[in-house]
Amino acid sequence: MKSHHKIAIVGSGAAGMAAALFLERAGHEVTLFEKVADPRPVGAGVLLQPAGMFALKQLGVLDEFLNTGERINRLYGENENGKPVLNLVYEDMHKGCYGLGIHRGAIFNILLEQVIKSGIRYLTACPVDDFKKYGDGSVELFKGTESLGNFDAMVLSDGKNSKLRNKYQVKQKVHNYKWGALWAIVPDEAKDFRGELRQVYKSTKNIAGMLPIGAHPETGEPSVSLFWSIRDSRLRRWKNEELHKWQSEITGLFPELRPLINKIKDHNDILFASYSHITMNKWHDDNLLCIGDAGHAMSPQLGQGVSLGVYDAWIMANCLKEFCNIPEAFAEYSKRRKAHIRWMQFVSKTVSPMFQSSGSNWAPYRDAVFNAIHKFDFSYNLMIRTLSGVQRGVFRPAEPHLIDFVKTMPKN
Repeated sequence: MKSHHKIAIVGSGAAGMAAALFLERAGHEVTLFEKVADPRPVGAGVLLQPAGMFALKQLGVLDEFLNTGERINRLYGENENGKPVLNLVYEDMHKGCYGLGIHRGAIFNILLEQVIKSGIRYLTACPVDDFKKYGDGSVELFKGTESLGNFDAMVLSDGKNSKLRNKYQVKQKVHNYKWGALWAIVPDEAKDFRGELRQVYKSTKNIAGMLPIGAHPETGEPSVSLFWSIRDSRLRRWKNEELHKWQSEITGLFPELRPLINKIKDHNDILFASYSHITMNKWHDDNLLCIGDAGHAMSPQLGQGVSLGVYDAWIMANCLKEFCNIPEAFAEYSKRRKAHIRWMQFVSKTVSPMFQSSGSNWAPYRDAVFNAIHKFDFSYNLMIRTLSGVQRGVFRPAEPHLIDFVKTMPKN
């Protein structure tokens, strides 16, 4: 039985490119498909967690991420009355632990450079619209009616809006949240905003927040990612309003953001991101696999998206090293990822309405719950380990290799 395979990866986001690199370095023949004709370094800010940085270290690119991004020491959130709701300090888990704020475009640039240097076949302007599985264990991919070739396996990493996922013979459910966020990247030449992701909550109706993200991928300037939660049904009205009205609303809630908010001159400088919660009872279907947001998207409250995606890629590559048979390797992937992903999705789904919801006011309950959590070592430490991406359940031990990494994280 052969140990090296011809593998198709659909989608060249962080999870897809990381998967392609891990597999190519293991000796597999990899083709990476991307529907966009000219992929560019776009997007908003991302908070990378220690679990994701562990995977990037295995890929050999962590130093480049650290040189580009901004070290985040804590997550701090307060309500509109100035009372603390969240105060999560990474070093409370272990001295030297931190998160990393970075522009999504910088992630793209770093990984794309590695893809270009590799032997990976990278096809842009090439959407994969369909596939067929055959009795000999191969899978054929199609762009419209045009065959894109036969492969030993297909890895789906094309995000939460994947159109191929529902063709898997796997029980799955997609819940689209009614809330999303407006995002903007603004320069912070003086580096006045550093070291923490900070939020202010107006009941559960709005969140104003900021995340330092280090160097902008195009200008190189120190930058900050600003975000504002908004119900998707209100998006059109927001676009038709004068920009200064929105700016005043944000600075009224979070006055310290005024010098950053005033740099935004046009609605077109702002992006909107929607959220989904995707569950699958397993992530494989014989020689087909889903990784990243394609298989387990969730709200961004825990800041796990990119981190989980690149960690998925590392686990998948390890499974293929240990099992020559692809269906066995992919089944092992689902087994190994189950506890971790289920826990993250459970926590995300539980806390999301406490921060973004209409109707009943969750805010007083949220503030009381998180106040209680911060008072007890067990619950606070559980929250820090979950945020860092190393926790797999209330009483399940964290993965030893992740704990070892947290204890020896590189200084940046």
